[in-house]
Amino acid sequence: RATVPMLASAGAGVINVGVVRGKEVTDGIAVSSPCGVTTAERSLVAGRTAISQVATSRVAISVALLSIPPVAMAALSGMGVLRGGNKRVALATELGILTACLFTTVPAAIAIYPQYGTIAADKLEPAFRGRIDQDGREITEWTFNKGL
Repeated sequence: RATVPMLASAGAGVINVGVVRGKEVTDGIAVSSPCGVTTAERSLVAGRTAISQVATSRVAISVALLSIPPVAMAALSGMGVLRGGNKRVALATELGILTACLFTTVPAAIAIYPQYGTIAADKLEPAFRGRIDQDGREITEWTFNKGL
C-alpha cells in the first residue's frame, strides 16, 4: 500500500519524459565526434538511450523522495523527537528532512548518468560507422547530450 504513491509518481515521471521528449525517440538526437563536430544526421539509437537514462533518473528521484523522508521521520518519531507537545519543533524537523532530501537526492538522481554520454559507433545506425575524423582516424565513439 505504501508503494502505490511511489509507483504512481515514478510512472508519471516516465510518462512525462516520453510525452515531452518523444520526438527525440522518433526523430533522433544530434551526435558529435570526439573532436566536437556535430553531424547533420540524427541518431535514433542515441535518442532512445538518452530518453531511457532520463526516465531512469526520474524514477530514482521518485523512489528517493517518497521513501527516505518517511523512514527518517519514523526513526525520529521512534526516538521521541517528533512526539510530544511542541508541534512547531516537529513541523520544523519534518520540513528540514524534506528540504535535505530535495537538496541531496534530486542532484544525485540526475547525476546517475552524465549529461553528455558516449556511445560506440558500432551500436549506432550504419551511417555513423566507419566515419573518419578531421585527423584521418576512424571515429569509434560518438557523444550525445542526454539532457536533464
